[in-house]
Amino acid sequence: MKRLAGIAIFLMLLSCSSVDKKTDLESYELKGKVNHVTIRHYDAVEKDGEVVKGDRDLEKSNEGDQTVSFDKKGYITGAYFYGETDSSDSKTLRYYNVPGKCAREINYNGNGEVVSDWVWSYDRKGNQTGRSRYKADSSLVQLWFLHYDEDNKLISRAIYWEPGSLYDSLYWIYNDAGKQIEERSFGYYGLRYISRIEYEGEHIRNIFRYDENDELIGFYELNYNEDALLSAARIYTVDTGEEAEADTVLQAEHRFEYEKDPRGNWIVKIEYRNDEPYIYYERRIIYY
Repeated sequence: MKRLAGIAIFLMLLSCSSVDKKTDLESYELKGKVNHVTIRHYDAVEKDGEVVKGDRDLEKSNEGDQTVSFDKKGYITGAYFYGETDSSDSKTLRYYNVPGKCAREINYNGNGEVVSDWVWSYDRKGNQTGRSRYKADSSLVQLWFLHYDEDNKLISRAIYWEPGSLYDSLYWIYNDAGKQIEERSFGYYGLRYISRIEYEGEHIRNIFRYDENDELIGFYELNYNEDALLSAARIYTVDTGEEAEADTVLQAEHRFEYEKDPRGNWIVKIEYRNDEPYIYYERRIIYY
């Protein structure tokens, strides 16, 4: 039986491949004039009948502790990542020629040395058409190519680790309303998986995952609260085995609770996994 990616990883991948033209601020579930946000992760522990933050934990979350800075248009200008002792682990700086259109992204290690340098390119319509990644010695190491249909919608993205060496590619299909309903992922050896998406109103309700033979291997069920934030996610796997009928198995169940600041942005998120407190997220938000 194949297991699906955890909900945090999968939603992160889905967000990265999303064709919705959100600002970086919106991608971080933030609104208003945010200057920067600091995100920290702790063990979620139950004490005296309530869930509180425990020790720092950088292992459970895929985000890592970080501070992200935004310009007044809502786009990232810098991201700073921290280790266990709050020491600088790495940082990323972005530069813009046009508001909202990143032209260059430079990544540094904890010693302030350049690790990689990304150059982004656009067409005359303002669509991002590619990214080129260079090492510190200026040698080319990775290329991205993005393609659009006649309606200006992103329909594919291909990544090459070296010129001529395809690493992976994604293809997207839309419904008549312009919503992404299918994603096909290809690797070195062809099709890897297919994801098909169902909506309830404006929100993604179900994501079905199929293998390279177009056989269902699992699915995600998502629910949202009144603030349109993810409130629950259930991950199911489908085990065909030797039986004639597939067996659906609940792999994991996630639940999320939030505490908001006076401006409506969440500053505490508690994640439960299979009804047990798991991660305590804390955000400190500074506004313009």
